[in-house]
Amino acid sequence: MAAAVTELTCQNQELTREITLRRQRHERYVEGQAQSQEVKEEGNAKHKNQLRGTSSRRVPHLEREMDQMRKAMDEMREKIRRANLAGRLVRLEQAASGSSRVASHASRRHGVVSPA
Repeated sequence: MAAAVTELTCQNQELTREITLRRQRHERYVEGQAQSQEVKEEGNAKHKNQLRGTSSRRVPHLEREMDQMRKAMDEMREKIRRANLAGRLVRLEQAASGSSRVASHASRRHGVVSPA
């Protein structure tokens, strides 16, 4: 009985090692496929850029500068929007006070007393 348990334990260990090796091979294969796909895509992009005469190099300091410019533009847009809203409110208040002045002038002229 002990010999059978020992034999089965050895077989189990061998099978476990074999499964582990197969998993590792499969993972390397999948990683290799993904990397080769990335290389193909990069190669295609480089080829297209060469046909257009451009390259896809990223320049970090230019990207930072562009981000700063975008932020500045967004802030300017927001200030303009607020100024437009404030201007509209001022015009509405002027229009409202102007119409009430006209109404009060007309009522005084015709002897109408407005209720207080």
